[in-house]
Amino acid sequence: MRVKEIMTPEPYCCAILEPVQNAARMMKDWDVGSLPVVADQHSWKLKGIVTDRDLPTTVASQRRDQTSIAAKTHTAIAPFTDG
Repeated sequence: MRVKEIMTPEPYCCAILEPVQNAARMMKDWDVGSLPVVADQHSWKLKGIVTDRDLPTTVASQRRDQTSIAAKTHTAIAPFTDG
């Protein structure tokens, strides 16, 4: 069995400048633990991933209000992509 056989081909995602509060709401609404982060909703160029673990650890460590932090703050850098 290959990964492509079990992957989600068009996953929910958020844009890199999306407020973290929105990303957290999306994860809750869609019952997912991570979201691919894309440059924008038109290009779908993958920039990284944000997880439900990233949100509380970054907000707490930076002692900032989650509404003032963009998703790019939580995004894993340089994701491997297939094209």
